[in-house]
Amino acid sequence: MSDPIDRVDVSEVFTMTEASFQDQVRQLAQNTDWLYYHVWNAKRTPEGYPDVHLVKPPRIIYAELKTDDPKEKPSRAQRVWLDAFAACPGVETYLWRPKHWEDIVSILAVQGPYARAIENTRWRPE
Repeated sequence: MSDPIDRVDVSEVFTMTEASFQDQVRQLAQNTDWLYYHVWNAKRTPEGYPDVHLVKPPRIIYAELKTDDPKEKPSRAQRVWLDAFAACPGVETYLWRPKHWEDIVSILAVQGPYARAIENTRWRPE
C-alpha cells in the first residue's frame, strides 16, 4: 500500500487558495478512509461553523482551514465554535493552514484508534 501523502498532489500546497487547500484535505481524508463533510451552502449554516468535519471511529475532527496569510485569522464566530468543540471530550479541533501539511498527514494517516496531537495545529481556546 502506498503512503497516503503520495496519493495527494502537494506540488502547490504551500501557495494555494483556501478552496484548493480544502480540496487537498478532502483528498487526503478520503485516501485515509475518513468520512469527510464540508458545508457547501454556508448561507444555510450557523455563522462560524468549521470548514471540515471528519469522522473515523472512534475519532471526530473539526478543522477550520485558512491560507498561510498571517492576516487570515478565525472570526469571532469561528472561535466560538472551535472553543465549544474543543471543550467536548474526545473531539479534536484544529486550525489548519497549508504550511501544516506534514502535521495534517500525520494526524489523518495515523494507524490505530488515536492520533498523537500535533500541538502547532490543535485549536486552543484563548
